[in-house]
Amino acid sequence: MRSSIFLGLALVVALVVGFAVQAELFPANYVYQKSYLCSDKIQAEFIPADTHVTGYIRAENPFSAYVVVSNSGYFESLEKSEVVHSWENVTEVKLDFDVPGENCYLVVKNGNTNQIVEIKFKAER
Repeated sequence: MRSSIFLGLALVVALVVGFAVQAELFPANYVYQKSYLCSDKIQAEFIPADTHVTGYIRAENPFSAYVVVSNSGYFESLEKSEVVHSWENVTEVKLDFDVPGENCYLVVKNGNTNQIVEIKFKAER
């Protein structure tokens, strides 16, 4: 009985330490994703208003990326008036920009080849 209590306590401590380390390595303002995108598919990441974004997007084949002001989170048909920044038909983007006074999304639209796209950025006030 005593050994099972000790084992349970050790498991709880290990979980708490694991979550604390993960929170330190990946704070709330940090995004890292390496995901497989099918051709012509979209991936969007939220960016809070009034922040400075630094990071990158990389892939082996061309993609397009946009910073879009949107309340709906729907990006199938981008209006020019909603696009704050854009990079089209590129394989790498270095992110270093200020977000306006509205919440935005970083939208990555894959090209015509299925591929892994790596997105890494942080948004700081």
